[in-house]
Order: sequence, then structure tokens, then C-alpha cells
Amino acid sequence: MQRRTFLKLTFWFSAGIVWGKVWALRYPVPGPKDRCPVCGMYVIRHRKHLAGLQFKDGKTVFFCSTKCFFHAYHHWKDYFPGRKKGQIAHMWVTEYYRVKPIPAKEAFYLVGCDLIGPMGYMIVPVQDLKAAQVLKKDHHCSRILSFEEVTPEIVEATRKGKRIR
Repeated sequence: MQRRTFLKLTFWFSAGIVWGKVWALRYPVPGPKDRCPVCGMYVIRHRKHLAGLQFKDGKTVFFCSTKCFFHAYHHWKDYFPGRKKGQIAHMWVTEYYRVKPIPAKEAFYLVGCDLIGPMGYMIVPVQDLKAAQVLKKDHHCSRILSFEEVTPEIVEATRKGKRIR
């Protein structure tokens, strides 16, 4: 019995290491000195809320929260002068329940929730509609949005400390 337990633990530990390496290949990991370009926070301290984008030339930008990510995305010229959105290789956000990175354009976003993140009221990313409906009920969220529906007005309202209704 002990040998089986040992083998199972060894398997799952090895799988975790492999998964971690696969994750790191697709979604870069911030270093201790990486700062959010919007608010200046060290992003490593906010792994549960991390978001980022990587350009085709390999340059990676990390954000402390989905809110800062969307702020920079909607104010592109202020944060990425000389770059175009077409130069993005991929963008990601950290999914609320699994605390794993997911493609930003595939996520559902909830606003008006009672959840507080590193920048106040959150724009909460989840992977699928079912998770979004559960989160909406559990945390009194007002709306479920797609990537395109997260407008500059919504981002600015949450940045000013307002819960979206």
C-alpha cells in the first residue's frame, strides 16, 4: 500500500513539474523586479491577479491586475508608444477559480462584484460561462462581459472605486 501511495505521489509531482514547464513556455513568469506599467506595483506579489501580454519580438509586459491590463489596452499609445496591437503574440489573464493563466480574449469578465483585488474592485476573469454564472451569484456581480465588452468607461469606473451596476 505504501509503495502505491509513493508511486502516485511521484507521478503527480512529476506531472506538476512538467505542467509548470509547459505553462512557463506559453505564459512567461514575472521576475521579482517586474512592475505593472500602469500603477507601478511589483507584479510578483499579485500572482492571483496577474495579467500580461507578449509581443512577437519577445518583449513581455506584466500587470498586477486585470483592471490595469485593460486600462493599458484601452490607452495603448500611452503605454506602448511606437507599437501596434497587431504586434501582440498573445495576452493572458489569471482565471479566478483555477488561478491559472488563460487567453484574455477567451475569458468572461465579471464587474460589479464584491471582490477586492490589488487595485480595489476587480474585473474578474473566468474561463467559461458556467463559472461566470456561479461567480455572479456568489459575489453579487452585476454583469458578465466578453473581452470586447469591457469598455474604457467600465475600466475607468472601477478605477475610481465604483461598483458597476
